[in-house]
Amino acid sequence: MMAGFFARFPDGYWTVPEYRWVGDNTVEFAFVMTATEASTGQAIERRGIETLAFTDDGRMARLEVRDP
Repeated sequence: MMAGFFARFPDGYWTVPEYRWVGDNTVEFAFVMTATEASTGQAIERRGIETLAFTDDGRMARLEVRDP
């Protein structure tokens, strides 16, 4: 999945100003992703909110990305 993403947006870059705990073993952050569409040269910007939940032993249990 990510190989296809970076083929399409080879200069993808994320800015994450801060992380915040939202529950046991769960962190959430807002992000801004900027990139250039490889096939068109068009610059894009995407904003979102990502939530990551982890198991007690530190493995990722759930990932959710949504619009702000």
